[in-house]
Amino acid sequence: MTFVTEADGFVDAVIRAGTEADWVQGAVFYGLLVPGEAGDMLVSPGVHVDIIGPVVLDAGDPETGEGAVIDPRHHINLRLTGPALASVDEAGALKWQAMVAAWSMLGDPDPAPNAKEEARVLHNVALIRSDSITSPLRVWA
Repeated sequence: MTFVTEADGFVDAVIRAGTEADWVQGAVFYGLLVPGEAGDMLVSPGVHVDIIGPVVLDAGDPETGEGAVIDPRHHINLRLTGPALASVDEAGALKWQAMVAAWSMLGDPDPAPNAKEEARVLHNVALIRSDSITSPLRVWA
């Protein structure tokens, strides 16, 4: 079972990391981000990153005093195009496919999903099956 969506020359993924640092570490490992000259992180060619950050799961009810329920983890929408889809590793395998295969085969089921999400967690970063998300926060146009 794949946790990414492939269509029209794009590969889309929904990711949730324990922290922003977890996301950056994983993104660098898979070549999604590369260190810049100024010590910052740059997005690799063909990689599009939509940082969502924490998400509101329930807005709460001000009339009853019930507070909002927030998932403080770091949420990211990822779209791979062109060069990111063609990038290969030393063995000639497509890097994006190796990344998805690693999550699928080595990742554990997410012990703390939101609602009915299905996800695989590897190194504190979850790859979420997009069609298991009941209220997506970003739909790529």
